[in-house]
Amino acid sequence: MSAKLKEDMGFMEVITTMSEDVPGATAIVMYLVVRPKDLDDVVLLDSLDIRGQSLYKLISECCGCDRNILRLTLAMFERGVFEREQIHANLARNHALPFVDGSIRLEDVSPYSEKIEPTHPKWDEWCSAQRASFERRFAE
Repeated sequence: MSAKLKEDMGFMEVITTMSEDVPGATAIVMYLVVRPKDLDDVVLLDSLDIRGQSLYKLISECCGCDRNILRLTLAMFERGVFEREQIHANLARNHALPFVDGSIRLEDVSPYSEKIEPTHPKWDEWCSAQRASFERRFAE
């Protein structure tokens, strides 16, 4: 298992720990740690043991390097929409699948909507549809 973040770590130690010397992951962590509102995302990723190559795959393959899709994905992770085992099994694949399915349509909510968030009245419905789609695609 990889090293975990500690409260007394400096900026560079956080970057090194989370990126595990994977160049693409280093750039992602640097982006996240310089934005104070994104530090919670770094802590969430650390708690899920998503670092290095897995972190790079999450951003590049699962989220298509799209910041909004990453935000939605992490919000679902934080609320337990996907189990830890599902997340890691997906990130271990040769080509990880997106957790957010852009083909899902709910009335009044676009698939990558800036409006959809945990406080949205259709959040639970949207998350259930995302999980069902992911599980179907993962099983194929």
